[in-house]
Amino acid sequence: MSSALLTHGSRRWVSTLGLALPKRFKSAIEESAAEFVCPITQELPLEPVMAEDGRVYERSAIEEWFAAQEGRGHPIKSPATNETMGKRLFPAVQIRNNIKSMVKSGFISGAKADAWWPLLSHSQDAIW
Repeated sequence: MSSALLTHGSRRWVSTLGLALPKRFKSAIEESAAEFVCPITQELPLEPVMAEDGRVYERSAIEEWFAAQEGRGHPIKSPATNETMGKRLFPAVQIRNNIKSMVKSGFISGAKADAWWPLLSHSQDAIW
């Protein structure tokens, strides 16, 4: 999805899907969306989970992280903070729904959104 920069007087606007948004609004949306990116994969998670460190991860990536740490005999540490943490994971349904609607609406665009669409087309319909 592409965006166009519009100028009206002294204001700069970003047009997405035919909507004119103030550039600072678009920037705020992009910053918020960056919080959804998995710290391990650097992609938008298809099956987001909240870990005990309070971060959102792709389920398979954080489970592999836990297995690798245990395999080396290390205590489980957060890949984001390097602090010791437990292994409980909680489905992040609201995050998943936000990602889906923001990608579909064009509020999340570029490489992160482009990478998300093929993942969605290969996912199980049951999780969506």
